[in-house]
Amino acid sequence: MNLKQLKLTNNEEIICEVLEQNDDHGDLIVRKILRVVTQDDFDQNIRYYSFRPWVSFQDDIEELSVLNTGHIITETAPSNILISHWNGAWKEIAETNIAKRELNLDQILAENPDFDEDDIQELILEKIAEAEIEKEEIRLGQFSADSSATNIIHFKPTDTKH
Repeated sequence: MNLKQLKLTNNEEIICEVLEQNDDHGDLIVRKILRVVTQDDFDQNIRYYSFRPWVSFQDDIEELSVLNTGHIITETAPSNILISHWNGAWKEIAETNIAKRELNLDQILAENPDFDEDDIQELILEKIAEAEIEKEEIRLGQFSADSSATNIIHFKPTDTKH
């Protein structure tokens, strides 16, 4: 995987997987693009970093995008720690997007015309939480599905003594 940390002319910083570089047109074919967001706490003298999707409303973070290299100030290889955090972030975003796609928002809005943005957001979070619980139950179930409820195994014939 060819990961790059890019500083753009608009001062944004992104990390993405570069799939191909087209030198003829000055383009990069990229995916899994996450914007690095920084927040300073001047009282504590700490800077916090987080990742956000770079393209708003992109349903699939693995969808290919074309980035014009004329908008890149610098390009570097991200550190191992940054790669680790990036991996976790894009996987979490991808799972959330899958859960959102499974919701039929048009149907929900038709059934609940008085829903506002907060109601919709709350419903989405509830559905994502339910999907996480279901996924965890399935994961745990694969280990406990073969266990009997009583943990007692009955042998035949019943008059055998051990």
